[in-house]
Amino acid sequence: GVGGLAFGSMWPLLVVLASELFGLQHLSTNYLFYDGCCAAIGTVIMANILPTAFYNAALPHSNATHAETNSALTAEFLASAACFGPDCFGTTHKIIASLCGGGALAATLLSWRSAPFFRAGIQD
Repeated sequence: GVGGLAFGSMWPLLVVLASELFGLQHLSTNYLFYDGCCAAIGTVIMANILPTAFYNAALPHSNATHAETNSALTAEFLASAACFGPDCFGTTHKIIASLCGGGALAATLLSWRSAPFFRAGIQD
């Protein structure tokens, strides 16, 4: 719900943000950087590398040793290697929530700093 709303409302604003911050001369390049590169890099790090690292760290050491010696992963091993809840993903969630909070703070500061510019444009 809220995550989808935030995600869907942010991407259209990137065109405006890129044009306001960097001008219209290289808008397509700047927008491609924000829309393509940042989204791809963020997705790989936040949805793949970070959760996998904390998930593997939360698994018992004996399961990791068993996985190295048993190339055919059995259902028994997979059941014993399962990790659920805050023990596995709590730290990942805190890191991503902190980054979201930092992004919200940066957006607030950007809005605050650019307000005089836009107020001057309205009064003209």
